[in-house]
Amino acid sequence: MTAQPTIAVLKEEHLYSIWKNGYSQIQPEWKKWDGPDFEDYQMYPDFEAFRMSKLYNFFCNDTVWGIFVDQEPIGIVTRHWEDEKTRWLEIGIVIYQQKYWNGGLRDKSTQTLDGSYFSN
Repeated sequence: MTAQPTIAVLKEEHLYSIWKNGYSQIQPEWKKWDGPDFEDYQMYPDFEAFRMSKLYNFFCNDTVWGIFVDQEPIGIVTRHWEDEKTRWLEIGIVIYQQKYWNGGLRDKSTQTLDGSYFSN
């Protein structure tokens, strides 16, 4: 049976899992598949260093939501306007945990987005 993802606002209690799965390694596997625009990856040796970073604040932003499987955050969905005048909205999806790759979760996650994600 394929896992069913949900998309929801990230809360501070989810950020330890985001750090552990996404930012606690020197060269995480997910980063090899990240978009070419993002060459600024930084590893944080412990959660406290991550918590004190600008990246932590980024995850607390309403433009970043979590992708959850069984209430566990496994990745993120981000959005930002490239150009509001032309309605060019960029959406980014990262799934940090390799065990969830190639199972269609990216597509399922996108399909679960609703108006509440885009309302701000």
